[in-house]
Amino acid sequence: MTIDEAGLVTVPIKIGGEEENLLVDTGGVFSMLTSATAARLNLKPVSLDFGAAMYGWGGRRMNHYVEAEQIEIAGATIKRRQFMVMPDDFLPLDDDGILAPDILSVFEVDFDFAKSQMGLFSKDHCEGKVVYWTHDDYAAIPFDLDSNRHMKITITLDGKEVHAILDTGASDSVMSLETARSMFGFKPSAIAETGRYPFKSLTIQGVTVNNPVIDLVPDDKSKMLGNYGEPDMILGMGILRQLHLFISFKEHTVYVTPASAH
Repeated sequence: MTIDEAGLVTVPIKIGGEEENLLVDTGGVFSMLTSATAARLNLKPVSLDFGAAMYGWGGRRMNHYVEAEQIEIAGATIKRRQFMVMPDDFLPLDDDGILAPDILSVFEVDFDFAKSQMGLFSKDHCEGKVVYWTHDDYAAIPFDLDSNRHMKITITLDGKEVHAILDTGASDSVMSLETARSMFGFKPSAIAETGRYPFKSLTIQGVTVNNPVIDLVPDDKSKMLGNYGEPDMILGMGILRQLHLFISFKEHTVYVTPASAH
């Protein structure tokens, strides 16, 4: 994995034999290519049926897709995959698209942020026998995979249970301002000028991140948080990169340790 200045991770993937650099986005719905990348690969955009569309952060509309005959990730070959076409300015200039759970879920996916490596594993394994990097304790958290392929887990934030989305495609962790006020009862004056509230701890079954940085965003600004379901928290890379994650799509479980575990 390459980790950029914003803390986001990208990996190389071959599309039609050409190597592209895709952002790994576990919080995405469909894998995507920028408009410029699709044109460079001579992939013809096709309109979604019946005027359908997808909407990104801030309400940006996307209504075309392309189809690749073959893609390769770390030597694994997958035939005929569709990618949504996204505006070029959605991503940094060096990124060619997004790798989302529609493709990632073909595998079991391991994120070793300490070593900047993403591992792809076969689903043909014994249940619960996936934590290879440590003999110490680990957390095994079941997740719900909703219709948009979002992985929802339960975490504890300052003593309260919160349902969060695992999102490697988000630089920061984000929570609906309205939801946060309702859950924690703080007043607007408690929010720093940065739009953040000084939370003390975030715990995932015994694995704790102290002083987590969480952005509080009004629903009318994001145009998107409500689509994730209550209580509308996105667990982004600012927190996730402090962990080692093994996502088992077979078991609907994510295995977690501190990133430093070995």
